[in-house]
Amino acid sequence: MDEHQKLISKFTDQLFLSIEKPFETTTELERQILASFSFGAIHAQCFLKQLPVLNIHQLAIFIFTTEFKYAPQQAQDFVEHLIEVASDKELHPTTHVIIHRGIDAHKQFINSDYVNLSKNIKEILRLICP
Repeated sequence: MDEHQKLISKFTDQLFLSIEKPFETTTELERQILASFSFGAIHAQCFLKQLPVLNIHQLAIFIFTTEFKYAPQQAQDFVEHLIEVASDKELHPTTHVIIHRGIDAHKQFINSDYVNLSKNIKEILRLICP
């Protein structure tokens, strides 16, 4: 599990580099978008490595508490919400799309395609954030 935590932590580091903004200067909305996007990458990592569903939950909570500074209960609630949204796009279509763009971003990250990863997340932020 440690190798997956390190990889997704590097992924989130790359996100903050991509948006050219340190965590401390992001808004709550930007953090929610970045966390949802990262959840897609977490899902992709666990799927590719054939990890049990419980690992998605554990890895996401770890990333949300360490990288996005959510309180443990807040992280758990958010992860459970994202799991529901990932499996039912009618629940929240916008978040569903963000998660799936994060799945695509996992491949971009693994292939060191940081230019397209940056375009991917910046496009989402530009469309949603004022």
